[in-house]
Amino acid sequence: MKKERTWKFNIVDVVVILVIVAAGLFFAGKFLQMRTGYNANMATLRFEVEVPGMTRDLYEEVVSYLPCQMTASGEWVDGQILSADWEPCEVTYVQFTNPANGSEIQWVKADPDVEYVTGIFQCEAKVLANDLLNKVGTQEIRIGRNHYLKGREFEIIGNIRKMTREAS
Repeated sequence: MKKERTWKFNIVDVVVILVIVAAGLFFAGKFLQMRTGYNANMATLRFEVEVPGMTRDLYEEVVSYLPCQMTASGEWVDGQILSADWEPCEVTYVQFTNPANGSEIQWVKADPDVEYVTGIFQCEAKVLANDLLNKVGTQEIRIGRNHYLKGREFEIIGNIRKMTREAS
């Protein structure tokens, strides 16, 4: 005689079913947020990028392209480099890296006949209001972080020194 098996739920079955239902609800919520204009809830991020040790000629060349739209990874970003200002700075050594293998660093005495400045660039970008990372393109915007400031014609590396966030 064959014994018929009766189905009983045990705790493992209940947990697996709850995980599947929770995952389904999570992905359904994400899908509905994308379709209902979740991205319309934007905030305006204003920040300053300080670029120390620029030659005055480089600063003037970059400023000639301002204001300009920001780029990241070959794409336009919903942000602008609005304007720039400068402060004098003193540079004694300039750091160079070997372009063939970016890890070889050399320090060369700075040319005393060249004028060096610290460029201060004012930027503005739109970010998701609920985003904790303040991402502009692929970069996270936080005070003290390095930032690649990119336009169509230039790319310079600086440090974020000020930031304000306003609801749009």
